[in-house]
Amino acid sequence: MSHVSSGASYVAGAGPGGVGKTSTMRALLSFIPTTHRLEVAVPDNLDRAFDSPHGIICHEVSNHGPDRYLWDDKAYFRYADSGHLLTSTMHINTMDEARDQLMNGCKLSEEQFRGVNLFLFIGIEGEDMTAGRIRGSQGLRYLTHVMYSDGSSAHRKVYTREGGLSADAPRDAAHEAACRRFLESHLENPPDSIAAAREAFLSAF
Repeated sequence: MSHVSSGASYVAGAGPGGVGKTSTMRALLSFIPTTHRLEVAVPDNLDRAFDSPHGIICHEVSNHGPDRYLWDDKAYFRYADSGHLLTSTMHINTMDEARDQLMNGCKLSEEQFRGVNLFLFIGIEGEDMTAGRIRGSQGLRYLTHVMYSDGSSAHRKVYTREGGLSADAPRDAAHEAACRRFLESHLENPPDSIAAAREAFLSAF
């Protein structure tokens, strides 16, 4: 949350559908900087130019499925070169799978790959993770691990469920504390929309 609210691009990944990729992506949309307008990228609108920072949403990077999914569209990832925040979901469980799909499948450069600052990997307890899609809603969803790059170096593991944040995880203690205060103050009465959450988040700082 602290990194996304500071402008980091991110991808939520899990192998089967129904684990919570889109829910995780949408939850973090509430904290994209308020200086960034939200736009959705689909195959026929990737030639637009923006004169201000945007948070640009791709529903999923995938070579199958609805027409709104993107695949082999380097134009989408080039938005990060212009200072825009990118967010999407992918069917991936590991960084090797992320690298294979984005660099071998979508033909991204190493620089473009590192431009995705955060890969958030999601698991679920109480469901069969080998299934094509998770149908149940009772399983406990959680982050298995988080990979981070500052854009200039390779991604490294900065969080695991078992060990928590690593000692070398990039952190801003004051900003994290402000994020925590915001979350704690809205546990009982959460905002009812992304727009309301973003407004409330801004007023908390």
